[in-house]
Amino acid sequence: MMHTHSLGRAARYYPERAALGSGGRHSTFRQLHGRIAGIVAALNRHGFERGDRLALLLPNGPEHLELVYACSWLGVVAVPVNTRFSVVEIDRVLADANPRGLIRHSSLPAPTVKLSRGSRCSMKSHWTLRSSSVAIQFTTADELIVHCRRFLANYKIPRRVEFSETDLPKSGSGKILKRALRERFWVDQKRAVG
Repeated sequence: MMHTHSLGRAARYYPERAALGSGGRHSTFRQLHGRIAGIVAALNRHGFERGDRLALLLPNGPEHLELVYACSWLGVVAVPVNTRFSVVEIDRVLADANPRGLIRHSSLPAPTVKLSRGSRCSMKSHWTLRSSSVAIQFTTADELIVHCRRFLANYKIPRRVEFSETDLPKSGSGKILKRALRERFWVDQKRAVG
């Protein structure tokens, strides 16, 4: 409760002051309060109530903070899961915590724990977060590159983008095999993959 009271107070007294800054983007207390209220409404629509657990498999960032505030506001217990855990360790944490739902960043491994009612982990919901907690749809590679120019450092902007219908190659622990991806693009090049 203390978190939500401090946020409400800051939104009331300092609505236009910077509350969060990440990757060159800044949010005011009013914007932050509005986003958290929206997350609370979404959790309510999914049936979350006081005392329920929500597992968070997210890197440090605005989305993680917003979800912790939203859980506090609603009385839901936030269960942060270490982003460096392997799939086996994530499964153990989820089986032990028995959360009602999981919110996971798309770059992190997906748990393999069974989501059916008969299993020990009775997780009913699993959401995947992509860029800024909203899955942004890009129809062309140019749109994606323009988006990257707005939010990423120059050295992180991709030179080329390719959309693929197939899944990315992954290891047994669920991590993306970057070397396998690189080999596919360096086949016709003189320089070998390093």
